[in-house]
Amino acid sequence: MKQVTDDKGYKYSVKEEIGSDGQGKLYSTNNANVIIREAEGVDPKEYDNVKVLPISNIKKLILPDNYIGNSGYVLKIPENFVPLSNLMKHGAKDDFYISTGGLKRRLDILAGIAQVLNELHAIPVMYGSMAPCRIFIDSDVSHNDAYLLYSKKMDFSMSFREETDEDPYISPEAKKGMGSTLACDSYTFAALASDLLTNYNTQIISPALNELLNKAGREPGQRPAMLELHKTLLKELDLLIKCKKCMQDFYFETAKCPICKAELPRLIKASIYDESEGKILDRGTKVWEFAVGIQSLYNYHTDNVLTGDTIESRIDCAINVSRDRKVSFIIKNLMEKEIFVNKKPLPTRQATLIQLPCESIDISYPLFSSVKRCINLVMI
Repeated sequence: MKQVTDDKGYKYSVKEEIGSDGQGKLYSTNNANVIIREAEGVDPKEYDNVKVLPISNIKKLILPDNYIGNSGYVLKIPENFVPLSNLMKHGAKDDFYISTGGLKRRLDILAGIAQVLNELHAIPVMYGSMAPCRIFIDSDVSHNDAYLLYSKKMDFSMSFREETDEDPYISPEAKKGMGSTLACDSYTFAALASDLLTNYNTQIISPALNELLNKAGREPGQRPAMLELHKTLLKELDLLIKCKKCMQDFYFETAKCPICKAELPRLIKASIYDESEGKILDRGTKVWEFAVGIQSLYNYHTDNVLTGDTIESRIDCAINVSRDRKVSFIIKNLMEKEIFVNKKPLPTRQATLIQLPCESIDISYPLFSSVKRCINLVMI
């Protein structure tokens, strides 16, 4: 087993190769939380210029920890994290696809990657390549966090260097040295998303997402920004349900499960809008199964990409079925302001129970100034 020593004197036993992305090879080590990047021509001084900039504040971007001369560097990853390439087994059977989290987990992981890219673009810095071995995810399928490793292709300005390596996740203009910009990330992200979502040939993604990914493969000026890609992925997540028979994720508008043709379960649909506008918000539709537990409804009124996970739940909704089979909505106000449920006031930090046969209920509350936010919950 090969041993390497970093510039701080720490020794590591290099185990097996876990990926190659055109920038060099990545290896696991005897320390489960440490991986080694082997790459010739590494210049620690180049990284010293990077770490003092806002990049170091991006929580899910993993920067080099120590260096191994000019031949590589050390990266510390979260415990029990594995490369995204582990999910990309082309031709794998449906049991693999389901056992590794299905469509919903893959969309959630992509949304997390898009969030990191949004934070980079806000600086603005382009990431440059989306090689799946450089993206790390939790090995636990119930968690969807995604971390991106430092990339030497990251750049603070337009780059005209030709990318001559064999990394397949590079935009056409970067390969030709015609000028790399933030639009390159839209292209490479869409390429990654297409590979991740379509590696099982019976999987269905929505027409809206398919169109957006295709658009990202066009000329740089026609590509959607990462913010649009990110928001679309979040909307997709709110529209998915899971088939109880084959356990595949699919969109609620489908009359039956597209995989096994099982009937849909009873669903609850939330439509969120502002009274003055009258139209559903950009991320204003959420669907969940009738029997599932507490669901959180949020304020999605900000385009600030740096908010990350700080957007808080405003209202919780649950369904209660009594012994005599009567069904009730249980609405809990989580805000420091009064809300109205079917025009009746619900004080702050309190819950109310609404007995059916009402198939639909309405919630409203002041958002800011004279704007009133409205939520309609209906059984479908």
